[in-house]
Amino acid sequence: MQRTASHTIDTPLLGVLVLAAGSGSRMGGRPKCLLEIEGQSLLDRLMQSLQLLRPHEVVVVLGHHAQAIDEVCRQWPVRTISHPDPYVDQVASFRLGLGSLPQTIHTVMVSLADQPLLGPSELLALMRAWQHRPAGIELLQPHVDGQPGHPVLMTARARAAILAAPAEMGCRQWQALHPTKTWAWPSSNSHYCLDLDTPQDLHHMEARFGLRVQWPPAWETCGY
Repeated sequence: MQRTASHTIDTPLLGVLVLAAGSGSRMGGRPKCLLEIEGQSLLDRLMQSLQLLRPHEVVVVLGHHAQAIDEVCRQWPVRTISHPDPYVDQVASFRLGLGSLPQTIHTVMVSLADQPLLGPSELLALMRAWQHRPAGIELLQPHVDGQPGHPVLMTARARAAILAAPAEMGCRQWQALHPTKTWAWPSSNSHYCLDLDTPQDLHHMEARFGLRVQWPPAWETCGY
């Protein structure tokens, strides 16, 4: 079972954007977020953890494998949207999701759908850091040993600025333009930077953490 936290945390009008439009090409063209740990998909694990934050709204951006992922999302209080051209880069999915969140949102969290060890402890620590961020900070991204991770948090002001910019403006580009408004929040927790891209990563998970990450039967024989 996934870890649990002893309490929840409230962030006024938090909107969560989950990016789940990728093709999983290095996994044989399979949806990575449907990989399972102890019978629970990575997407389900994320959705369960997000409930602790009591978000105002959760939007999941779909693209490749939209139907299969949408079936999982229906079990949760989330809204899904599909990118009309999932072959474009992630910036387009990111901007589509940002624009789909309500205008009333105060804080935006941008999360990936395939982080295997992102759980309640990581999310709660991230939100506490956000609540105590230095003055003037508009965007927070966890960094572990200098490596950027996810989720990312941003203010409504940063979100509006990104959407008002040209189409190539994404999270990374905004940070480069506004270094004094960006906080590379230091953490020793490698779970913020851990994702699954290749079959070798699945073996690494078992060797390092003792966790078996497996495909559900419907996807076990697909791909390679």
